[in-house]
Amino acid sequence: MTQLYQIAPDRARGDRTLATALGAARSLDLALLLAVGAAALLLAHPVPRAVPQLVLGLALAAWCVAAAAWRRRARQLTTRQHEARMYTALVLWALIDAAVLLGLYAGR
Repeated sequence: MTQLYQIAPDRARGDRTLATALGAARSLDLALLLAVGAAALLLAHPVPRAVPQLVLGLALAAWCVAAAAWRRRARQLTTRQHEARMYTALVLWALIDAAVLLGLYAGR
């Protein structure tokens, strides 16, 4: 996802990245698929049971909603808009990381 706003310059230079091979829309499809898989593992694995499930679920849902909205408009977005959505996704993923860390280390 971090490469999506760079697809045009990467292609112009002849760089071969996953984002240039898949394009923005399919890269986001893959990101959403992998995020759903990660969410299933985080919510099902026995260790993260200490993670506040509501906090983790909300953070995961917020990321998925933002990524899905990005995906819906991927073909119409400018480079700057792709970059802004990438930073939004990174902030939301940091909240997921914080929820996991909170659950793992808060009670120690």
